[in-house]
Amino acid sequence: MRKSAPLFRTLPAVLILAAAIAGSRPASAQGVTLFRERFLHGPSQTFHDDVPDLRYTQFGSRRASSVYVPPGCVAVLFDQPGFHGRRTEFRDSDNDLSNTAVGEDAASSLRVNCRHDGPETHYHPDWHVDHPSPSAPTRGAVLYRDREGRGPSQFFERDVPDLDRTRFGSRMASSIDVSPGCIAILYELPGFRGRYTEFRERDNNLRNTAVGEDTASSLQVRCR
Repeated sequence: MRKSAPLFRTLPAVLILAAAIAGSRPASAQGVTLFRERFLHGPSQTFHDDVPDLRYTQFGSRRASSVYVPPGCVAVLFDQPGFHGRRTEFRDSDNDLSNTAVGEDAASSLRVNCRHDGPETHYHPDWHVDHPSPSAPTRGAVLYRDREGRGPSQFFERDVPDLDRTRFGSRMASSIDVSPGCIAILYELPGFRGRYTEFRERDNNLRNTAVGEDTASSLQVRCR
């Protein structure tokens, strides 16, 4: 009588089959999409269920640079298989995973939780802007009070030791856009003190960064 293969030998095949089934769902079903490049560009794959090891998917492990999370979904990326190691939870899209705890080109497993299947919300890879209006200076950083580059905003072309003395205000920033060739550093305390995060590109959700959301109190801007 032929013996069945050991479970550990068949596990990769099971994972591949599960990924194939998930990929066959209707396009209208909500899911989380991983991208190999920043700003939701490059090769990608959409996942509707938990993935304990991204190695056994078409996308691969340690290759994610950005993530698209539609409304109603929560994604958690882990830097080790089996939902272990450093982790970051996402309730919104993130254009640059390098500013998160899990890191860029590091995600090895993924949890996906979507409340319901609804109309697909299209991502916008070209949201990056250089400045808020044609009449404004062309290079610097824009702070937004809401995620995804929305809500009241203000453009900054130089260092601001205390955002409370600006129209924008301190502890108000939820997202940031940085002109090409510029670097912006947000600090949680006035005078460029406390936790900080460096940005070279747009970030739609400061919640996933070291400085945090609704926390920034001072800002440095450097342009080449």
